[in-house]
Amino acid sequence: MSPPILQSLRTRSAVLLLGLVLAGCQMNTSGLPRSPGSNQTFAETDKAAQVERLLRMAEDAEVSGDLPTAATLLDHAAASDPKNVAVLTALGRVMQQMDRPQAATDAFGAALAADPDDPRAVIGYARAMIALGRPEAAAAHIEPLLEKRPDDLGLINVAGVIYDMQAQHQRAVELYRRGLYYQPDSTLLQNNLGLSLALSGDADGAIGVLKPLAEGPESTPRIRQNLALAYGIKGDVVAARKLASLDLDADAVANNLAYYSGLRSMAPSQVKSAALRPDVSARPLGESRDLGINVVVGVGLGGEELALGAAPSERWFLDLGQYGSPANATAKWASLQTRYADLTRGLMPLAQGGGADVPLLVGPLDNAAHADRLCGVLRADATTCKPVRL
Repeated sequence: MSPPILQSLRTRSAVLLLGLVLAGCQMNTSGLPRSPGSNQTFAETDKAAQVERLLRMAEDAEVSGDLPTAATLLDHAAASDPKNVAVLTALGRVMQQMDRPQAATDAFGAALAADPDDPRAVIGYARAMIALGRPEAAAAHIEPLLEKRPDDLGLINVAGVIYDMQAQHQRAVELYRRGLYYQPDSTLLQNNLGLSLALSGDADGAIGVLKPLAEGPESTPRIRQNLALAYGIKGDVVAARKLASLDLDADAVANNLAYYSGLRSMAPSQVKSAALRPDVSARPLGESRDLGINVVVGVGLGGEELALGAAPSERWFLDLGQYGSPANATAKWASLQTRYADLTRGLMPLAQGGGADVPLLVGPLDNAAHADRLCGVLRADATTCKPVRL
């Protein structure tokens, strides 16, 4: 039986395969892509070669930023070889980039069923479960593999993040330090160690780790704001304000200072990771990015980040009404994307269930004003649209 993600993607394949035409591929009567000028379809070639070619094409589409086409190609590859771990992990990775953690979980879960010890599948599944707010489920797969691969830095770091999310900071600290034994200059592990120490109540220890990083050549906004948190937990408001002001506007600085004050009043066991929550718009730790008022600090998850916020993320979406089936909802969204390509660029529909009355929610948008403006445009086209905050 095909994994659930494969079944869900097939409802969208007619729309998504448009990307193959745009990419220069032709379609034959069987619906499978073929190279320009070729009379030989994938179905006529060896299945393993077919799967490998689809995988390479998907990876090219992923690199170019065409994630829907990459997902469709991988769906075809997985349908042909449903136990191919390389295909399934690539599909999970693409689903993560499309902010579809449940779909990513399905793909990585299928990969784990084929090979329970594949590190790519284990780490990918853990990330997806973390994004769904289920670190305990991620731990169930990470811990056994970590026993077999005790020096795997990727596993060590993800396991540390999982323990931090469960408020088991001492265990997380031990893991980060184990990783630093193998790679002493890892900025990622040092940053995570500092934040974990801060959340456990050891503000001085956190400052000792983070201050050299924040003042060094590899300093990033994320590292500086982690150090600001450590000063805030210690009660050094002056130092916390100074650091926070380097990257955040006045409103965000005030928000963070109030947040630090709240953390100081909590016992370490209550802080958890303040709770650490997934940031779907994360960038690799070394890259700069805008830090919104709800994005305070974070730990790096194998190049991705988890954000630490005082309140739930205020992400706005557009409620575009209900449709009789997922296919109808997908067709409506495809039509709007074609008509309003510039305005809808970067927006994605949330996962849709089966049956009737399927809601079409797309986003995320930065704020309510942006959502209101876009709804105003879409309503002029006789489209139902209502901003909602999730």
